[in-house]
Amino acid sequence: MGVQRAGTSWWFDELCRHADVHRARDVPKELHFFDGFSDRELTGDDISRYHRWFPRPEGGIAGEWTPRYVYDPWSVPLLAKAAPAVRCLLMLRDPIDRFRSALTFQRRRGVSHQDAVLDAYHRGLYASQVARLLQHVPRDRVLVFTYEEARSSPRATRRSTAEFLGLDPTRFEGDIELREPHHRDRRTDRDLSDEIVPELTERYRADLTSLARLLPELDVGRWSVSGGE
Repeated sequence: MGVQRAGTSWWFDELCRHADVHRARDVPKELHFFDGFSDRELTGDDISRYHRWFPRPEGGIAGEWTPRYVYDPWSVPLLAKAAPAVRCLLMLRDPIDRFRSALTFQRRRGVSHQDAVLDAYHRGLYASQVARLLQHVPRDRVLVFTYEEARSSPRATRRSTAEFLGLDPTRFEGDIELREPHHRDRRTDRDLSDEIVPELTERYRADLTSLARLLPELDVGRWSVSGGE
C-alpha cells in the first residue's frame, strides 16, 4: 500500500517469489485503480472489474502495491469497500531519506522544483495517513514495518510478512535478493536551501510523535528525525 520511495517494489518482488502468491503476467505491481475516483462513486461493476485483476487458484493469494492509495484521502475507504477482507502492507522509511529520494524522482520526471518539494514533504507526514488507514481497516489486518527494518533483518521481516498473509514462510523461492539503495542525485542537495532540511526535520519529528501514539510498537530508532543513527 505505501509509501512511495520506501522499497515497496523490492519487497513486492520478494513476496511474488512465494509459491502461493500468484500474479498474472499482465498485472503490474501498481494498479492505481482507485486514483480516478476522487470525483465519482465506486459501483458494483467497478468492484467486479477490480477483482478480475487477481485470478488465483484456491488457497493462493494475489494483490497489488500502489503507494498512492495510502496518500490519497479517498482510496483507502474505496479499497475497504471493494475488498472488505483486505490485508494491507505498509512500509515506512526515514522521512528525510524518503524526502530526498522522492525529490530526485520527481525532478527527473520533469516536475517543477516547488511542486516536487511540496509533494515530497507531504507524503512524508505519515501519522494522518496511518490514522486514515486504521479508520477503515482493522488493526489486525494491517502490517506496518520500516524500510530500515527490512534492510537490516530481511529474513525475519519476510517471515513475519508471510505469517501475516497466512503463507508458509518456508515456501519462498531462493534467498532474499538485497538491492542497493538508489543514490540520490547530488543536484538535489544543491537545490535545497540551508534552512529547509532543519525545518523538515522539526516538522517530521512532530509528526513522529503522533505516529508513535498510533503505532507504539514501530521501531523508528534508525530514523534521523527520532535521534537515531
